[in-house]
Amino acid sequence: MNHVSLHHRRIPRVALSWALLLLLLSAPGASAETLVRIRVVGISTVQPEQVLGWSGLEAGQEITQEGVSAAVRKLANSGKFSEVFAYRVPTQGGMELILNLSEYPRLAGVEFAGTDHLKKKDLQEEVDLRVGDFLSPGAVTRTLFKVREKYQSEGYYNAQVSTDTTAFAAGGRQTLVIRVKEGQKIKVHDIRFVGNENVSEDDLRKGWETKEDGFLRLSLIHI
Repeated sequence: MNHVSLHHRRIPRVALSWALLLLLLSAPGASAETLVRIRVVGISTVQPEQVLGWSGLEAGQEITQEGVSAAVRKLANSGKFSEVFAYRVPTQGGMELILNLSEYPRLAGVEFAGTDHLKKKDLQEEVDLRVGDFLSPGAVTRTLFKVREKYQSEGYYNAQVSTDTTAFAAGGRQTLVIRVKEGQKIKVHDIRFVGNENVSEDDLRKGWETKEDGFLRLSLIHI
């Protein structure tokens, strides 16, 4: 199984990745051609007009190979497609461009597993994803990071947050299941300050939302 996980203060590289392949068949040099027609294939939840809007392409425009490459990069970087293939086909009056796309799955919902100490309602508030959003690797990683940050803010610094990405390959609508191993809440036995020549220890302690033999919760310290 492929997993995206966050633990031990490391953010591993996302297991999912998008593939970008530009195939310009029988393309001339850098000279511009008339883009006679654009065909969009492979899509299931978006409309061809939306794809053209995201790409910046428009039938009838004069375009170079570099212009097509830029449009393909826009689609690949949009967070909506795992694969973007572009084919140039010579035709009367210019060229026809075929865009063959594979969509990332759409979010059907978010579920949490292993959350014994934090309320799922509170964790849900950390999730920016909404039903219908594309589950790109970047979006999933950002979501896991925010859930991990929530645990850290509550003192669970060893919490591990992960999700199984295997099902995402099927496309369609998928539920994002976030699995958490909470670990133990970190307890502070002693607080020491070093190098505070210009600020008293009492003033520094005021910036901490904890006390000795309490649980660690940090706040911003203004000096």
